Amino acid sequence: TIAIQFGAHVAAKVSAVFYIIPVIISLFVWLLGMLSEYYLPIVVLADLGFLWSALSIIQNYSETNATRIKNRVLVSMFLGLIAFVIGGINHV
Repeated sequence: TIAIQFGAHVAAKVSAVFYIIPVIISLFVWLLGMLSEYYLPIVVLADLGFLWSALSIIQNYSETNATRIKNRVLVSMFLGLIAFVIGGINHV
């Protein structure tokens, strides 16, 4: 794993990048008008969760915090999924 090969600090930075990628993608989806306006409020909550997780893992990359962040990321992923479903159903 990255943590074993390069250390927990490097693994935390890599994780933070992967938490930020969905935020960027969700912005492009909204800007390109691919989903309805119902998508935005829900995806903002998901994006805040991803950004909070990215910041948290960089500040404290302990195993305990990583587990807490993993659970937060799962909730953010679920919110993102709900946003895509709701935005797609109501899309004109």
